[in-house]
Amino acid sequence: MIAPVFSNLPEPEHQSLLDPSGYGRIAMFGYRSSNVRLAIEALAAVRATLPFAQLWLIGLPGRDSEVGSEWCDAAAQAGLEPALQFTGTLSPQDLIRAINQCDLCIFDDGLGPSSRKTTLAALLASGLPIVAVDGPNTWQDLVWDEAIWLVDAKPSAIAAAVTRLVQNPETARQLGERGHNFYVRHQARRKVVGDISDFIKQLI
Repeated sequence: MIAPVFSNLPEPEHQSLLDPSGYGRIAMFGYRSSNVRLAIEALAAVRATLPFAQLWLIGLPGRDSEVGSEWCDAAAQAGLEPALQFTGTLSPQDLIRAINQCDLCIFDDGLGPSSRKTTLAALLASGLPIVAVDGPNTWQDLVWDEAIWLVDAKPSAIAAAVTRLVQNPETARQLGERGHNFYVRHQARRKVVGDISDFIKQLI
């Protein structure tokens, strides 16, 4: 039996709601060196339509790390350094608050949104609309339930999805709600523990 992982963060205080001003505060939770080029090019394309959009890099490793320096250098070269924000290390509760201060999230771990990623589980639990980059480990149930907006690993595809969600708050709200409901049905701690317990009972 392979059970999906659940979020290891506290339950969110509330589901995220898109800022009706259309400002565009985009989160990345679990950012790496391999994300840099794709995300910065996507951000540049987003800001062509939404000039005040920001990219928030949430949690570790922070601005003063080697990875943080790579992001800052790439943003500076693209003229986007003011649009890049780092939260740095946060407590679990503050991580939830930071996620809920954003309008949507780009999820890109290079392998696709899978059932084995606690970062993805936390984002789904929060109700944040998710634009996920496709990959070999994409969890197809997420796609079939339209719990995420799945895109190819192209800056233009990411930017188009992000821009549409920022400009259409109701579409974004519905996407976040579907993601949250998917999490409750498939990944909530009680659900996963119950499924594992039932499996063990069958073995016994």
